[in-house]
Amino acid sequence: MMPPFHVIAIGFMFLLTLVSCTSSTTTLPDLKSHDNQTPVIQNQQATQPNENFDDFFKKFNTDTLFQKNRTQFPLKGTFQLDPVDDKSDSTFYINRKDFFFIKLTEPNNNIVDGITSVQITDRDNKRTVVLRMEDSGVHIEYTFLLKNGEWWFVGFYDTST
Repeated sequence: MMPPFHVIAIGFMFLLTLVSCTSSTTTLPDLKSHDNQTPVIQNQQATQPNENFDDFFKKFNTDTLFQKNRTQFPLKGTFQLDPVDDKSDSTFYINRKDFFFIKLTEPNNNIVDGITSVQITDRDNKRTVVLRMEDSGVHIEYTFLLKNGEWWFVGFYDTST
């Protein structure tokens, strides 16, 4: 003869109670305590300090792979066609495969003859490296931006005449 249904149900509930007592549970913190203060979630990841531009720039000018990896592609290039009329700029984009290594610390390697100068201007998260060549009209501005703590080459503006 079969036991009555309620005996089976009570036995089943007893087994469930035993099983649930052995499983682990996670207790959530009481968010209403602590004098009604809003809970603060802390970032577990340590923030990295911003990369030093001088260190970046040295490596950028000596390591071809590093230079290519720290260039934002497609790289925006702009030429000023007419210095009198600012509206005549020509903008184009260079893809990664068409990019070539440039050496801004020793510009004489890029230019045949002449005295060259490099000037770096500093504005918060932006550096502009200006390359000039005496008595030639060469004037190119290379722009670097600080993004997520790393310096990136993002474009150039050529106002050479």
